[in-house]
Amino acid sequence: MVGLPKVFQRNSASPLREDADFNLVLTRGWPQAAVRQKGQYRIVYDAKSNSIGVQALVDVRPVGPNAPGIKVIHLRGNTFLNLDPGDHPVRVSLLGADGREKRAWQGTARIEFDAPSARLAPTNFHLAPGTNSDFQQSGLGKDSPHWLGLLLWGAAGSPMNNVGVAPRDLSRHPRYTGGLLVQDTNGDGRLDISQDKVVGGIIGAAPAGAKGQSATSPVKADGKPLLSGQVLRHEKYPGGGKPNPGLLAVRFHTGDTRGLYRPTFELIGGNGVQFTIPTADGR
Repeated sequence: MVGLPKVFQRNSASPLREDADFNLVLTRGWPQAAVRQKGQYRIVYDAKSNSIGVQALVDVRPVGPNAPGIKVIHLRGNTFLNLDPGDHPVRVSLLGADGREKRAWQGTARIEFDAPSARLAPTNFHLAPGTNSDFQQSGLGKDSPHWLGLLLWGAAGSPMNNVGVAPRDLSRHPRYTGGLLVQDTNGDGRLDISQDKVVGGIIGAAPAGAKGQSATSPVKADGKPLLSGQVLRHEKYPGGGKPNPGLLAVRFHTGDTRGLYRPTFELIGGNGVQFTIPTADGR
């Protein structure tokens, strides 16, 4: 169940549909893949606690067609109205068949005053279906097996192309300790922060004392970085085999210390997304 504060008001124009994903959909770990609802769960709403959630009819198992399991609870359909921009507490709870709470998580929903000027989201469209770059395990001091993937959007929701990863510049951008996201604005296919536009950056997080970790753009045959909008969508997806607008690929290299590497990618004026790359015995 997802418990929302009272400022999130039920929208009477958006009816609750227990047997459809009109109000809420569960998505699994691969991009654009919903957990099939029919015969597996129904949507429920508790007005007293202002909570919406799902009631499992059968176990939604992390194998078979639902692999690797539930990743995101996506509220949709204008089910709720919110009139107060700001940060609001949200509680997600797991209930047993007897209705008792087995586990709970606390988070924050941020409602912006205006639409962000930029945004990003993780994706695996550049990888084969069934492959996930987040939480992939890597060796020490090695490139992770799979490129990280991000979809970038700019003003009015247009794909943000020609963006790549450049070295950090702590004197001008001290927040971005893991590198800068730079858009090639002069069209030479290279990234130079003295000429091109810094659109975001990477906030590094690594095990204590770790050295050598890095995030970089993959390099093309001509030695230039592979920029967003140039990365191919995997051929197994619809529209695959062609450059995917706004898709940025990032090569992540682990450091010399075992543990969890957690780079956060952020767009200026937009949101941020964190990846986790565990090394062997790093959990």
